[in-house]
Amino acid sequence: MSLERSYKLQTEVENNPTLVGYQALVGEEMMYLKEKYDAIMRFRRQKEELEETKRKLLLEREKLTADRFFRELTLEEQEDYNEKWLALLKEYTKRKEILTYLASYSPADYKVADLVAVAHWLDTWSTFFTETERNLRELRQVEKSVSSATPVLSTQVLYDALDNVCRLQLQARSAIGRERYRRSALGDEAIEDFLDSQQQLMGWCRKQRETLEELSTLEDLAAFSDSFQKNIPVMDSNFTVLLDQGEPLADNERIQCALQELNEEWVQLCLMNYEKLQDAVREVHMNSPLEAGCAAWMSSVESKAKEFLTEAQTFLQASGKTSAKGGELAATCETLVNQQDAFSVIATHLSDFTVRDDCVRPLVDALKNELTTPFTLSVLSLSDTEDYEGRQEYRNRLEELRDWVEVKSQKGTYLRLQERLEETKAMIQEYADALFPDEPAPSNESSPIDLSFHEGEEDEI
Repeated sequence: MSLERSYKLQTEVENNPTLVGYQALVGEEMMYLKEKYDAIMRFRRQKEELEETKRKLLLEREKLTADRFFRELTLEEQEDYNEKWLALLKEYTKRKEILTYLASYSPADYKVADLVAVAHWLDTWSTFFTETERNLRELRQVEKSVSSATPVLSTQVLYDALDNVCRLQLQARSAIGRERYRRSALGDEAIEDFLDSQQQLMGWCRKQRETLEELSTLEDLAAFSDSFQKNIPVMDSNFTVLLDQGEPLADNERIQCALQELNEEWVQLCLMNYEKLQDAVREVHMNSPLEAGCAAWMSSVESKAKEFLTEAQTFLQASGKTSAKGGELAATCETLVNQQDAFSVIATHLSDFTVRDDCVRPLVDALKNELTTPFTLSVLSLSDTEDYEGRQEYRNRLEELRDWVEVKSQKGTYLRLQERLEETKAMIQEYADALFPDEPAPSNESSPIDLSFHEGEEDEI
């Protein structure tokens, strides 16, 4: 079975088309395709077997090559290795317990904590990390130099323990840093800065009240209200900034009084704007015949107008089929009918405006009394009154995310770099021994590569 045989059968079928000929051609082509598929699958299996054999040979070669550098530890070296390994694990365990305890502190606990004693384990971190990294590197070199026949305690356990200590150290450092910042903000200078900001906002509110007192016409009051409404988000933002600035100083009595004073000034400005605008609208309304006209419309004209528009719409819809002018009038009448209900609602509200205003005024007075009570002003002075819980949780999640990024950026990165460097050195040594077997191997102690951190550099990694 071959492609040539298929071409021959195809030529015969084209010259003498018969059922038997076509069946023979199809059978030959199917056999050809099957043989081609079997050849492809056989090639793939042979390729996989070749790759597996190649992998086994490479592993065997690496093992044979590595055995050239392996050595047996003496009893003294074994004891020294175990002693250093256990000392590091003990140190990591102790620091883990202490840092776990510090990380469990609540903000209230940090407020009364002795930061000098608490921060000792963080302030000595740079020295500790430099020394422990050097010891780990020495143990790692010993571990990689011994043969499999001499098992030693794995340094990976120490690396994992050190990573956990690093993570806890970052969490505790972040919490202590925030508490240090909070305490630094409790000085007289911070209080004066807060009071200066509060006085600026107080001055703006008083200036707005002075401007408002001079206005009397409805047009001027409406223009002032529009401008005031646009300034509300700005004032809210400024007040939020002031609250954040005063949050570390919340226990100070002067700060509490300043916040209540500012809240009272702001509430009085808002109430004054509303009352003056309400009085101006009522005065204009009382001097206008609009309410009487709307009442007369609703009592005597509204039903007749609706009936007239309905009859006119029916008539115009019938005549609009033969006249273009009639169709235009029918569309206008339909629009008026559709707007009739909305117009009736507006006219009804305007016809009893005075009654509704008289009903609302006592409620406004009651609301004013509640808003100006000392309790309400104290509540408004709390940080993030409306969404404190949500914003506080959001801030906590941001802090956790920042700590997580710091941990991930440090966790294992330097250690993996150290391991890759050691592997590169071993590879260079292997090729050097193969190319120059007669030359003595360079001593590892002649020019060590120092990758230890310097003071303060662990924060940048």
